[in-house]
Amino acid sequence: MKTFINIFTLFGVFIMNAQILDIEEVSHLPITNPNIYWRDNNLILNEFEGIYLYNNDNIQLELHLEKKENVFYIDSHYDLMVGEYKLTNSNQEIYNSLNNINVDYVDKIMHSIHGFIIINGPELYYCDNCSANEKRLVLTFDDKIKNIHGYCIIQKVSINNQIGIKVFITYYGNAINTTVFSNPPSVPTGTYYLLKQ
Repeated sequence: MKTFINIFTLFGVFIMNAQILDIEEVSHLPITNPNIYWRDNNLILNEFEGIYLYNNDNIQLELHLEKKENVFYIDSHYDLMVGEYKLTNSNQEIYNSLNNINVDYVDKIMHSIHGFIIINGPELYYCDNCSANEKRLVLTFDDKIKNIHGYCIIQKVSINNQIGIKVFITYYGNAINTTVFSNPPSVPTGTYYLLKQ
């Protein structure tokens, strides 16, 4: 009985010390503390979960996006979006990490796509057709074939009256300019429209 009381007391102390903040404020409040939980209170990340497919000019890009709740990531606890992708060019598979979507990595940055930043409307990374309250995601995008790191901006869109996403992918440094970069990224910098499957 004494052990149960001690465990209950420790759990209560942890709960009292943990501060829960809205993940939508994380880009505005750069607080790092392992006792903070940045929670997706309005379930914005849920709206982006799913399997998406881009198919154009012999290139197929398939993205799997999944929300993970209350995971330790970098410096605090977060609700987090993780993802994996498959890239095919002229029916030849270039990269496929889709099976890794269910891997419970201790360090979530092992996923090819990961992050938690939610931005509103045209705020940051300009979006001419975004409404003032439209939510978009900014996530890390890693080209694991070429070991190039970048980010993607994901916006919900309608494609021929079907649910989809618009994904802008870019990389850090000279990877953006493939005429300068000797090892261009596997997934070229650009905008992709993907249909939800």
